[in-house]
Amino acid sequence: MNTLHKHIGYPLTTKQLRNFESVAFRNIKDRAFITIFHSDTYEELWYPILLNKRHMKWDNEITIEFCREQFGHTKFGIANGQQAKLGTSVFDNL
Repeated sequence: MNTLHKHIGYPLTTKQLRNFESVAFRNIKDRAFITIFHSDTYEELWYPILLNKRHMKWDNEITIEFCREQFGHTKFGIANGQQAKLGTSVFDNL
């Protein structure tokens, strides 16, 4: 388990997300991802958001509220898998 936070999985780049979707993660379009604000990795490095050790399904309202509660102390962007693989956050708290 990644030690960054109990609700964050191992990081994936946008390139890995594009490759994984075609190979193993066919259903990442509806999964939630977070990118932590760093000048060189923001919207390039994405972490799966975990809930009960499972990749959280994307929901506009629930995902935003969950992330505000869990990660509100830091600057972040969130997206579903479809937007994450394009390197675009759907919501951010910058």
